[in-house]
Parts: sequence; structure tokens; C-alpha cells
Amino acid sequence: MQLVKSLSALVLLGAAIPSTYALSIKDDTVSVGVKVQMQIRAQFLNDADNAAGANYDPLRGTNGEAESVRFYIRRARFALAAKYGDWRGNFQIRGGEGADRAGLDSTRAVALYYANGARVFKTGDIEHDVHFGLDKPFNSESSISSSAQLFPTERIVAQMIETRNVGIGYGLRSSFVNFGVDLMNNSTVTKDVDAANNIGAEETNGYFYSGRIEIMPGKEFNPGKRSESYVGKEGTHVVLGLDAQWDNANLSGTPAAGSEFRIADSFTWGPDLLVHWNFLSFLAEYRMRTADIADVDDPTGNEVSSDIDGSFFNVQLAYAIPTEGGYVFEPAIRFSERDDNKDIDNATAVYGSSNDNGGDGTTIDVGLNLYFNGHANKLQLAYQMWEAEEGDAQANILRLQHQVSF
Repeated sequence: MQLVKSLSALVLLGAAIPSTYALSIKDDTVSVGVKVQMQIRAQFLNDADNAAGANYDPLRGTNGEAESVRFYIRRARFALAAKYGDWRGNFQIRGGEGADRAGLDSTRAVALYYANGARVFKTGDIEHDVHFGLDKPFNSESSISSSAQLFPTERIVAQMIETRNVGIGYGLRSSFVNFGVDLMNNSTVTKDVDAANNIGAEETNGYFYSGRIEIMPGKEFNPGKRSESYVGKEGTHVVLGLDAQWDNANLSGTPAAGSEFRIADSFTWGPDLLVHWNFLSFLAEYRMRTADIADVDDPTGNEVSSDIDGSFFNVQLAYAIPTEGGYVFEPAIRFSERDDNKDIDNATAVYGSSNDNGGDGTTIDVGLNLYFNGHANKLQLAYQMWEAEEGDAQANILRLQHQVSF
């Protein structure tokens, strides 16, 4: 009988969307929430050049012209969030995201995105959690929901620090301070190609370490949840953040010629500031990265080492304009700068096709959002201009995206 009730509730999900944007199935001990997020996009112009000034396809990341209009699913995700007393669980799958953009519409595979659990407990007014499983570490990228993005495209800092892997972590939330640390598998499963011969240098992968702290100047300045836009909500919020990630002993499958494997240590850190003041939403982030790379020869163990320093920066501003009909218009602007290697002016940089941002260079995004019901139902129009650090590479793209999340 309970199963019938649960299935009936799922069938009624569509009817519940306009009013509640959520569904929760509960009994005396367990609560299960259903979450869905969809982003449907039209991408126009797709005008780009490579470093030599010839035609470039930003949809697929190759030379040649692209279609002037391309329709695709930017995001399609389904999630279940469960509560059982002090225990929490999160399960999420996604499929086919961006496949139609690159002409890979036959590969809309569904994949596991999140699968994690947590034990939540309190000491006074401070909430703690110990979490584990497939998750993102607590950093500036993960602490803002992807559904609350100001532009259809991701921030360059968020793109460069995004990590999702299996591990464990601890989090703390209070009125004035939020804090979290995570230990995960690092970002590769590659192994030393000669590790099984018992001769010479043999290496194994290290781990990924992450830590973040957020400070609010007072309880009244704590927004509870960071967002790229507060859609004109009244109030004043200020969050100063600092996070750091260390991808330790990362074995790469692309060593220099004559070497057997590459091992890299990458350390990324920096501050960010979020300010919300009534109709205005502001966010600035800066990250510095140092990568220590060693190409190792096996069986001699000889290695060639190099250090690479990079930096990533973005700042964005939006002003929400409520209307009498309950809708909210919001013009927005963002400036971003990416420099993977500060010692080299990268004349060969191209736009690429991953995560809707270009390589080394500067980007200006100008947008207009229309919120029908906050971030749960919004229409976003954004024009992006990217220019390479050096050379003739450039891109001009217009995106129209509708998001529904509940």
C-alpha cells in the first residue's frame, strides 16, 4: 500500500510543478525528496577564429566553420535526496549533457553524478557533518548551486577548480563561519606503465585535499546559501571566502617524449567575495595555481622537472528589477581572465568546446535574465566575447537558455 502511495505521488509530480517546485515522500522515519533540473539551450552565431585567424568551430573544438544556430540540452539531471533521522543521502544521475552541441546526439548516455551520505549533528548553534561517497569538495564552485548561476555559462574560476570524486570529509556551519575539509581520490586512475616489472622507479597515485573557510561579519549578513544572484530579494549579505586544493602525485598518461610517465602536484588557492544588497548581486574570485611536474624515465629513474604558475579571475555584477506582474528582469555583466602559464604568452590558444569558456585570454559576458519564479524557472540571454592572450584567436557566441528546476 505504501508503494502505491509513493508511485501515485511521483505520477502527480507534473501537476505539482507550478505551485511547489518540489516533491517529498514521507513516513514516520524517512523523507525522500525528488529533484529535477533541465537546461534547454539555443546557441547562435558561433563565430570563432583559431590562432592563425582561420575559421574555428567552437561547438566541437576543431578548425572549420560551425552552424550559425545549434540546439541542445545543456543540463538534464534527476536526483533523490533522503533524510533518516540525522542521516542524509544524495543520489543523482545525468545524461546527454552537451551531446547535441558537438553532434554526438547518439551518445546521450546516462551516468552516475552523485552518490553520497552524511551524518549531521549539532553542538549548540553549530551544525557539523561527516560525509562520504561520490561528491564535490566544499569550495567556491560547489558551494553555489549550478541552478543559481547568473549566466548560462560557468564562471572561469568555478570551471578551473571543479572536482568530483569519491572520498570523505567534514563540514561546519554557523552564523559567522562555515568550514570544510575533504580527502578524495585524485583526478586520475593512470598508473606507472612499468609499475609491475619491479625494476626502477615505481609510483602510485596520491590524493586530492581540499579546504575552505567562509566568514560573515555578523549573523544578519549570513545568506545561508551562496548564490550568483538573489533575484532582488531584500537584505544585505557579505561572505568572504578562502579555499585551497592540492592534487597530489597525479600520474598523467601524457609524459614528455622519452619518459615513461609524468607525475604532477598542483596547488590552487585564493580568495572570493560575495555581496548581496537588495537588488544587487556581486561576486569576485581569484585563484592562483602552482604545478610541479616531473617526467620520469623507467628503469633509470631519471627525471626532468618543471614548474608552471597560472592564475584565474572573474568578477560579475547583476541588478534585479522586479515588475508588478511578479517577474524579475536582471541585466548582468562579467569579466574573466585565464592564464594557465604565466611564463608563456600562449599564441596558440583557441576557444575549445569544454564548459563554454575559451583558453588563455579574456572574456566579457553581457546578459539579461528573466525570472518567472526565481531560479526555479528562468530564461537567460547572454552574449560572450572571448579573445586569446596573443594571436588572432577569438570567439563571439550568443546563448539563449531556459531552466526549470524543482
